Amino acid sequence: LVCAIAMGVTGLLTGEIHLGGREDGWGQITQWVTTGYGALVFAKTVAFAILVTVGWWHRRTTLPDLAAGDPAAFRRLAVVELLIMAATVGLAVALSRTP
Repeated sequence: LVCAIAMGVTGLLTGEIHLGGREDGWGQITQWVTTGYGALVFAKTVAFAILVTVGWWHRRTTLPDLAAGDPAAFRRLAVVELLIMAATVGLAVALSRTP
C-alpha cells in the first residue's frame, strides 16, 4: 500500500510539473480538465485507483476463497485485473506520447 501511494503521488506530481507547476495558481487547475494531457492524467489516476482497489479486494476475498479450494476465484479476478491493467498501460503510453 505504501508503494502504491508513493507511485500515485509521484505520478500526480509529474503531471503537475508537465502542466506548468503551480506558477499560475488557480489557472493551472483548469489545465487538468481542459487539456488532453490533463484528461489523460486524470484517467490514469482513476485507473490506478481502481487497480489498487482490486488489489485490496483480492487480498480480502480471493485469497480466502483460494484457501477454501475455489480456483475459479483467482481466474475471475485475474481476467478483471488484466483488463484494468491493460487500460492503465494504454493510458500511460498515450500520456508518454502527448506533448
